[in-house]
Amino acid sequence: MRSEGGGGAAARENRSQGQRRARERRDGDRARVAGARLARGFGAAALLVGFVVQERRASEPLLPPLLFRNDIFNVSSAMSFLMSMAMFGALVYLPFYFQIVRGATPTVSGLMLLPLMAGILIMSITSGRLVTRTGRYRIFPLLGTIVMTTGLITMTLVGQSTPYAEMAVFMAIFGAGMGMVMQNVILATQNAVDYSVMGTATSGIMFFRSLGAVFGTAMFGAIFVNRINAWLPRLLPLQARAEFHIHASASGLNVTPASVRRLPLEVQHAITGAVVHAIHTVFVVAVPFAAVSIVFAVRLRELPLRATSGIEGSKPGAGDEPPVELDVGSIV
Repeated sequence: MRSEGGGGAAARENRSQGQRRARERRDGDRARVAGARLARGFGAAALLVGFVVQERRASEPLLPPLLFRNDIFNVSSAMSFLMSMAMFGALVYLPFYFQIVRGATPTVSGLMLLPLMAGILIMSITSGRLVTRTGRYRIFPLLGTIVMTTGLITMTLVGQSTPYAEMAVFMAIFGAGMGMVMQNVILATQNAVDYSVMGTATSGIMFFRSLGAVFGTAMFGAIFVNRINAWLPRLLPLQARAEFHIHASASGLNVTPASVRRLPLEVQHAITGAVVHAIHTVFVVAVPFAAVSIVFAVRLRELPLRATSGIEGSKPGAGDEPPVELDVGSIV
């Protein structure tokens, strides 16, 4: 009995030491991860400061600091950044939803985004023709951000059994909002800056649009993966959890969409449910970013459209000509 009691105490001591060492390893890993993140943050800040200093000293800077003295350029850049975050960050996961939840092939899942593209195309053309006819452009970014935010709000209603026709309407609404914003913020910027920096200003808007896409994809990707891994243990049966080891990572699920259909029915329901919950969270988080773009759209100033092209305006003496008054009508 004594030997058994002594052996039990030793076993408990060994377990305690093992748990203590495991905690120490976890704490060490967390400290290393935190240190690495802090170092990356300081490195990014240092690079940003260095970039600003270099741009202020350069004779031909990539992004002239004088552009940031123009409020229209600043507002347009912010709107482009937020718009791209919402579009590329949130909607990039719709094809994944179509493949996992709807069982669509990769090709068909891409074709299912056509209502979104149609909304962008139709409203880009329509708003452009109205701007040409009336000379007024400010109304379109404002209406576009409102419609875009409304479209994102409707996308939060998407579930496992949402009809595709209903989703197509949601995507078309979002696309229509995007179409009214994308080109008109570039027009506003080109109309507000000097001819000598018009190309640089245009590329600056495109740069902030690309930057928003990068930030949005990274941020919403992390949210999407985190939510899938949070919901899978809740929805998977206990036996299936130990048998299949299904989880998500930056590259997606560790099971292909085709193989999901060959899994037991309760496992399929757990996976599709986790994906639906995850994409719902992504859309909910994307709504405030789209809503903030409305604030910037309200602050966008409107200037009379120029009557000369960039080539004509850059000619010597072009600035001496009196400005041409445009016949500004009301938008029907």
